[in-house]
Amino acid sequence: MTAEAGQRALTPRDLETLARNVFANVQERALLDGGVRLGPEFLLRLIGELSGLGPLLEFVARPDVEDIAINLGHLYVYTTGTGWQPAGAAPRGVGDALRVLIDQAGQRGPTPDHPIADAMLQVVVPTTDEGVERKGVRVSYLMPPASPYGDVITLRISRYSDGLRATNGLGGFFESPLPPVVRPRFSPRQYPRSKGAANYLLSVMVHGGVLVIAGATG
Repeated sequence: MTAEAGQRALTPRDLETLARNVFANVQERALLDGGVRLGPEFLLRLIGELSGLGPLLEFVARPDVEDIAINLGHLYVYTTGTGWQPAGAAPRGVGDALRVLIDQAGQRGPTPDHPIADAMLQVVVPTTDEGVERKGVRVSYLMPPASPYGDVITLRISRYSDGLRATNGLGGFFESPLPPVVRPRFSPRQYPRSKGAANYLLSVMVHGGVLVIAGATG
């Protein structure tokens, strides 16, 4: 399977199988050489590195996590019954990894010419009983120039077997907004023929304002 990885993109199931084989080999050596038994969190971390999600996979695997947001370099996690909580700095290179995963899934990722993208990924995470669980990750991605101060990414997590929760679900998502972050100083950009409209919208966004766009579809 390692040789096949050089010829084609591995599916989530392939990545999970490869990670388990590597984990079993390393765990055997750890037991023989030092009597150390590796925990399941190491397998989860390994799958995260192979898939490109890195530490984000640990949040995807948690049953209480519904949403993940990356905003101006900060990472936030929305958990059932708690709402949005800061989770430190966003992993370096996570935007590049997500764009690669979107491309591997055969979907259109964001580019400078088309900086807004929406994609659906399938992620395989190990369970505590040595099984696997498939989860859907819907990615909404904004990159420069649509978001000139950095990537803005949201990941909505769903189990394929679960419907919408009756409580603590989408309603709570709108009741508890993201905590405030230190925002960059706004500096107007040069946009030809915009007559100030683009900079006005950007200034509202950078200062944490809300834009309401109303009208007919299209």
